[in-house]
Amino acid sequence: MMTTLQVATPQGESGRIVSSAGDYLFRYHHDASIQAAVSIANAPTHG
Repeated sequence: MMTTLQVATPQGESGRIVSSAGDYLFRYHHDASIQAAVSIANAPTHG
């Protein structure tokens, strides 16, 4: 089963995260602006 999560910032739509069989893939929308860029490399930690 494939799951899709839309990703947006206050500056606009960024892209989407797709998960399938435990793998995750982020794809920017083809018309996403640089102001809507996101960083998913350093997720916040709690502790």
